[in-house]
Amino acid sequence: MILEGTLLAQTVNDPDVLGQIQRAVQNFIESGQVWALIIGFIIGYGFKGMMPG
Repeated sequence: MILEGTLLAQTVNDPDVLGQIQRAVQNFIESGQVWALIIGFIIGYGFKGMMPG
């Protein structure tokens, strides 16, 4: 099987990877999803404590 180099190439529109990560984390905090994550951890830990074993 022969792969051509064009199949492996990508077009990078925004090379600012750290900026993209920063914007994603900022959106995660501003949208309130961080609270859902924290509450999920607390509820999950509570269920884990109720399970035998």
